[in-house]
Amino acid sequence: MKKNWKYSLMLIVTVLTVSMGVFFLLYRFDNKYTAKGDQPIQGILYVPDDDSVHYLAREWEYYPDVLLAPQELKENKGKYYSRYISIGEYGGMDLGDKDRSPFGSGTYRMTLVLPEKEKRYAIGLVEVFSSYNLYIDGNLVGQVGNPDPENYEEQIQNREFTFEGKAEIMIAVTDRHSVSSGIQFVPILGSPFKVNLIRGLSVMTYSVYMAFTFCILLFALYMFIRTRKAEIGFFSLLCICVLGYSSYPVLHAFMAVKVQPCYGMEALFYYLMFACVVVVQQKILEDERRLPEILAVILLAVG
Repeated sequence: MKKNWKYSLMLIVTVLTVSMGVFFLLYRFDNKYTAKGDQPIQGILYVPDDDSVHYLAREWEYYPDVLLAPQELKENKGKYYSRYISIGEYGGMDLGDKDRSPFGSGTYRMTLVLPEKEKRYAIGLVEVFSSYNLYIDGNLVGQVGNPDPENYEEQIQNREFTFEGKAEIMIAVTDRHSVSSGIQFVPILGSPFKVNLIRGLSVMTYSVYMAFTFCILLFALYMFIRTRKAEIGFFSLLCICVLGYSSYPVLHAFMAVKVQPCYGMEALFYYLMFACVVVVQQKILEDERRLPEILAVILLAVG
């Protein structure tokens, strides 16, 4: 038993060390809030005449509790209250006010000052919760779901939209019951090639990860059939949960889906992964008496 605990401790330390290294690399090289490139100031972004990519993370002009179209905002300028926010600053549309509902409608606005030489640009939007209209220069260029409160229809999909010339970007969003309301993932602005490349690399990374996990699952199932060991069976279930949880970024890149039951299933796979890890570890250590305690601690931690 002491030998098993020694190996388990070494495994835990190794996993923590590797994980911290991976997280640091992601923070250093895949952090959209610290990425190179100009950021908007009070809702205005000056775009240089180059091929750089901009992560539109900060100082969006935000109109809470209203679903606006460009013409409506132009005709009633000064009527609507607005403030500047960063993407992901708040988990809902309550703007940090505990007395307000995190659900409802809101409108995001940003003005781009583009170079005199006209060129084509693209904006990539990831999982806007849970429906929106995208306006560029006053024209409706894209819609996912239907944000109109009277005809509300939720839909989630990763999308890319292209445009030319000067640009005022407005994103009118409505959400009624998702986990996080509004724009929670930083939009990407750049040339269509660069934005497509970033989106393609993301999908490819998740696809490779899923393929690798699937190969491990096949090997685990083969070993389970041969040995009939419970820990290998639970490890196979863990692989299935990992596949289920990691499949949604790929799914959202190609299909428009509803928030429910998709995000309910994603959350289920996420919590089942913790349970499977605990059970596998318990089976390896052969300490059945502590299983209820370990499960209780894990459920309290993730809850």
